[in-house]
Amino acid sequence: MKMKMDEERQSKDKERERREEELKREIREQEKHQRETQDEMRQEQETLRHETKEMRQEKDNVKKEKERLQIKYDTEREILMNRTENDRRKREEEYKMKEREDLQSKHEAEENKMKILMEKLNREREEMMKKHEEEKERMKMIEEE
Repeated sequence: MKMKMDEERQSKDKERERREEELKREIREQEKHQRETQDEMRQEQETLRHETKEMRQEKDNVKKEKERLQIKYDTEREILMNRTENDRRKREEEYKMKEREDLQSKHEAEENKMKILMEKLNREREEMMKKHEEEKERMKMIEEE
């Protein structure tokens, strides 16, 4: 009986050891699984940080590009506005110049008409004076006769 009890006790001891070993193994597996899960979470967290940083950088780049394009647009717009204003002024100057030239041409034409008229009047006057002189000479000759 003692033997049987010894055997039973040994059997219980073995069973207890086996269960302890099984529990230790399960605990090790759980700890290993927990470490793996924590590692995965750290990696995921790092990935998210990195993606967030990249997104912020991309946002900054887009903002800078927008500012650059706005400056370029404003500059081009200003150039076009200046060009338009300069073209308008140039056309206005050309119009005024043409008006002055037309006015000067009309003035010169009037001066030429006046000059021709004056020359004609001077010739007529000279002819009249010549006729008058001739008439005077003729009268003088008639008186002398």
